[in-house]
Amino acid sequence: MPSSTAPRSGHLIYFALDVDHTRLRIEVHDARGDRLPALSSPGLDGETGRGLHLVDSLTRRWGCCPRRPVGKIVWGEVAA
Repeated sequence: MPSSTAPRSGHLIYFALDVDHTRLRIEVHDARGDRLPALSSPGLDGETGRGLHLVDSLTRRWGCCPRRPVGKIVWGEVAA
């Protein structure tokens, strides 16, 4: 499972990929569990709020689960 870490907003995130013969799973691990992802309705002039719409459009399924001991994992799967 290749992975990477990158600084974002003063904290680290962890990026992981996992592939098998049926799907590619993309995971973003974040130590901040207080902000869960949710689809929003950005205005026409809004500069944020479209990322999950892209994830929703490009993946066959996606979700969020707790990350132990702290945080969350946001994941998406696409057909391999």
